[in-house]
Amino acid sequence: MIRVAQEILAIHPSNRRALTFAADAYEAKGAVDDLVRVLRLTAASDSTNRAVRLRLARVLANAGRYYGLGKIWQRLEFVKERRPARCHRVHTSF
Repeated sequence: MIRVAQEILAIHPSNRRALTFAADAYEAKGAVDDLVRVLRLTAASDSTNRAVRLRLARVLANAGRYYGLGKIWQRLEFVKERRPARCHRVHTSF
């Protein structure tokens, strides 16, 4: 699984599907360093994907790597602020 993802990423380094596939494979294998590297690449390729940043923060915290979590958390807050407010339409019947 990892080899296939690496082959795809060699051709297209920012392929989100391959990055996600690689992250899942590294997590299943328990390769934390590779998982962190791939999650950082995934977060860099899609700056609005809050789920990836949360996953990266969880992986770093579980591994006891608290250095850099502040920057990730600040970025999460930035992404949350950039999201447009949901528009609620009021339906009335006369």
